[in-house]
Amino acid sequence: MVKEAIQQMEKEVESYTSYLQVKIREKDWHAVSDAANDLREIQAKIDILKQINPTPLPQSNSVKGKWPTIGDVFKDITLGSRPT
Repeated sequence: MVKEAIQQMEKEVESYTSYLQVKIREKDWHAVSDAANDLREIQAKIDILKQINPTPLPQSNSVKGKWPTIGDVFKDITLGSRPT
């Protein structure tokens, strides 16, 4: 699902890039600005989705295929503590 979303957004980037080039040739700076802002938002979403690891935890986990919770990820971290 994440992979498909990224692929769809990458297609949108291609479309917006083509549109942006047309608007630059037309010197329609308002449309250029709007398209650039849209591209920045789409790229940010792509970057976030690429950071997601859609792979379940290894089978050694007590619950096979369980996704990690925020508690699992940060279980060894205590806020305000410093390494000794």
